[in-house]
Amino acid sequence: MIIDLLAAANSGFDVEAATRAYLDTLQGPARAQSDAYFEGGYWLILWGTVASVLADWLLLRFRLASAFRNFGERVSKRRWVVTGITALLYSVVGSILLLPWTLYTGYFREKQYSLLDQDFAGWAGEQLTGFAIGLIAAPLLVIMIYALIRRAPRS
Repeated sequence: MIIDLLAAANSGFDVEAATRAYLDTLQGPARAQSDAYFEGGYWLILWGTVASVLADWLLLRFRLASAFRNFGERVSKRRWVVTGITALLYSVVGSILLLPWTLYTGYFREKQYSLLDQDFAGWAGEQLTGFAIGLIAAPLLVIMIYALIRRAPRS
């Protein structure tokens, strides 16, 4: 398959023309649905950012982030452990706050446009897998970033 893609790229294959030819095959309701889906996607970027900023604001406004840090300090005196616990709890609560948005954008909207073949259980299972990976990766990444910041020379 990669060889075919490379051959197409070297043979003067015009991606723009191929895309236009495909889009020209869509007519009537199918074209309207396609346009609505993609144009709505642009708005999802804006509203997703607003939802994320709002979730972060709530965590900071109600001092949950500092409560997570204080809990981490009670558990351990090691700074990297405190950072990891804080990042872990922040990720969990942030994900819970964004759950309605995630449900709408990831499941209900995709079902509305007939772009999701999974049932809710299958979709939720994949989301939980991603969530579990994130719960491991996010704290580790934050620990590494904070370690670099702590080691950086002060200016």
